[in-house]
Amino acid sequence: MAIESKDALILDSDGTNNIVAWRDVGSAKWPVLCLDEDLHVNKSDDNWQRVVFVAASPVPMGLAAQEVQLINNADLTTEPFTPVGMSPTKFGHLFKSAWVDAGKPYPVFSADALGAYLHGCGA
Repeated sequence: MAIESKDALILDSDGTNNIVAWRDVGSAKWPVLCLDEDLHVNKSDDNWQRVVFVAASPVPMGLAAQEVQLINNADLTTEPFTPVGMSPTKFGHLFKSAWVDAGKPYPVFSADALGAYLHGCGA
């Protein structure tokens, strides 16, 4: 996983795909997607400032975010759960656990499933 600032990326002005930016890593370019609250591609949202890259095959994929807040592992206890319904990726459901803070649950992405989902949305 890597986190990158928007100003360190190459913005995509092509407009022919769902990619909003690229991270140039020398031998390859890693694509960046911007999703809305329903996890649909939202290429028109330019309010993002950071990108979180997740390991995915064949290249890592980036997820644009307005804010990224790192949480210390000692402060993060997740509770596993099994979502209902069919999984949207071959790697399973997008969420496999939740972090509960002050009684409020926050879904936690499965990195493998999120990477596969982003690749499916990317082209």
